[in-house]
Amino acid sequence: MHKLKALSRTIVQAGAYGPLPERYTVIGVNLMSLAIIAINLTVGPVFYLVTRRWPVLAGSMTEALFIAGIILLNARRLHYAANLLFFLILNWATLYFASILGKDVNAQLMIIWLLGLSLFLFNDLRIQISCIAITGITLFFLELNYKKGFIPALPLKRTSGISCDGPPILR
Repeated sequence: MHKLKALSRTIVQAGAYGPLPERYTVIGVNLMSLAIIAINLTVGPVFYLVTRRWPVLAGSMTEALFIAGIILLNARRLHYAANLLFFLILNWATLYFASILGKDVNAQLMIIWLLGLSLFLFNDLRIQISCIAITGITLFFLELNYKKGFIPALPLKRTSGISCDGPPILR
């Protein structure tokens, strides 16, 4: 357990050098990256085992691989590239998973998080505005797909054990 804790600390602090605000951003991005990788490596296969729908597994493994690259970029002190790619990957993942899983996942809530993330990752106002615009475009295509169905949502049966309705007490 001690070795796992030391490894995770090393990964989270990879590339965290320089002024304090930059260090905190690098550590924050690495920590979020590690959490996203862990979620994708567990939820993706479990979702596949329950539903036998490979697009979720493929998306989660692809996202995990790309996000691992973010930690490597930070370790090489390419912080700006890491932050920008991190932001773009999360916008892509939001659009992808919301499209294949349908309206029930309420991906619009992720848009709010992405807006806040753009302010956390970048100090330059022009870049923040650009990231907000990218998130707005993601939301636009998300809503367009919901209305027009360009990417059809996977058919998920309510009897598959997957429910997006919330706990039974809320139904």
